[in-house]
Formats: sequence, C-alpha cells, structure tokens
Amino acid sequence: MATTTQSSKNKKESPSPDRVQRVSPERKQRLSTTRVGQPSDSLLSRLNRGIFGVIDDRVVVDKAREGIAFTEFQRLAALLELTIPEQAGLLSVTERTMARRIAEHSTLNTLESERLVLLQKLAEHGVDVFEEQGKFNRWLRRPLRVLDDRSPLAYLDMTTGFVVVDQLLGRLEYGVYS
Repeated sequence: MATTTQSSKNKKESPSPDRVQRVSPERKQRLSTTRVGQPSDSLLSRLNRGIFGVIDDRVVVDKAREGIAFTEFQRLAALLELTIPEQAGLLSVTERTMARRIAEHSTLNTLESERLVLLQKLAEHGVDVFEEQGKFNRWLRRPLRVLDDRSPLAYLDMTTGFVVVDQLLGRLEYGVYS
C-alpha cells in the first residue's frame, strides 16, 4: 500500500485549469500605468488596442509596414535615456543619418519601425521585471557575464539580440540564476 502512495506522489500531475497562472488585477493595473499612476501611453497602446484591451499584433505589423513617425522613436529613446550613438546603433544607421532624421522628423522605414516595436515590447517587459524605469535603464547598460561581459544594449543592433535580451529578462522574472 505504501508503494502505491509513493508512486502516485512521484507522478507528475498535469496542471489543472485552476492552477494556470493568471494576471492579477493589481498587476494589470501596474502594467497599464506609469510610475506616476497615469494611464500608459506607450507606442503599442497608441497603435491599437483590440478586443478587451489586448494589443492586436496584426494591426501593429500593418502600422510598422506603413512606417511609424520618427517622433515615436524619439519618445522611447528619451524614456530609455539613449544617446544619439546608441539610437543610431539600434536603427542600424550612421550618426549623421540619425542627426538628419532628428532635424527632419521623418518616418521610419519598415525595418526601423519593426525595431521600434521590438524595443517598445522589450522596454515594457523590462519595466515589468525591474518595476522602475531607471533600474531597467541601468541594467541595459551593465555588462553581464551571461552575455560575455557585454551589455544587453550591445545586443540590440540585431533582431535576434532582442530575443536574447527578452529571454534573459524572462529568466530574471522567474528567478532563474544567470
């Protein structure tokens, strides 16, 4: 009889619907507001809010294909405290091109718009993990051993780098030592 109970303890139970992690109302409120308690005015929320306030990624893709205004990039760059050389690296353009874009207030092309959307998603995830914009901004610039002593910001010059940094944030969020 004792072996039967032990074998049932060793069996992995499949998660029941009751055990599925759901976002609490407090966390939803924290995710949808800024530090000062004002409703979030992020790029993604301005681009589109679909059914039940969920962002419809298809609409975001369509908006990125059309091109997003350069002022949206400047707003996010100011929030992340990015220098002009860092901004140029993120968009894969020269500093001179970056300065011209700032002066002209032009529209980003498709690839640059896509990077802007990725950066916005990463910034939202980072603030969710660190709970303060300043802490996330400092973490972006800190060299990490897991990234071969390079900063997460150094990885954001390629689309794959956004995935690497986002996965690292996920590991931090769930307490996985890196």
